Amino acid sequence: MQITGRILGILWAIGYLAEDKYTFFYIRHKNKSIIEEIRQFFNIKSKIIEGESFTGKQYKLKITSTTKDLIMKELLNQGWTPRNSSARYYPKNLQPDQHKDFIFTWIEIHSSFDYHGCGKGKQRLRVYGNKTFIEELNQHIHRIFGCGIKKPQITVKGTNTYALYYQNKHEVECLLERKL
Repeated sequence: MQITGRILGILWAIGYLAEDKYTFFYIRHKNKSIIEEIRQFFNIKSKIIEGESFTGKQYKLKITSTTKDLIMKELLNQGWTPRNSSARYYPKNLQPDQHKDFIFTWIEIHSSFDYHGCGKGKQRLRVYGNKTFIEELNQHIHRIFGCGIKKPQITVKGTNTYALYYQNKHEVECLLERKL
């Protein structure tokens, strides 16, 4: 089974391992349709569980046995490390046709878009991630989309969360793949 850039992007962005009596792979997000997409792609029979987190309603899917092993094999082949690792990397073995979908998916899940500026309403796209990942993502966005290289900005002092800021209309539209 060929895992697409989009599916890999979802697993990379919101997947994590958890141990109880056994090790399970979970995906969790506020958008149920993203969870459902994974459930359908892998033909997972488990139900999607609705819950609450400090950020509000979230949905979670527990992935077990053969499917978990298949996912972990692909993720580890790509250089995946758990979400809370001190360093997370951009996938190292993506096929050329997978990069764009991976990047669009990461941005869909780990970004914010708003308008800012003293009444001027300038658009701004912020893409978040671990410093190592963001530095590598920056290079891939530059190479694939032609966006300028950005200086990663720390979001909260004392954390390892960084953001790339895009404010040029063409770059924002390109990365969101829509006209604003």
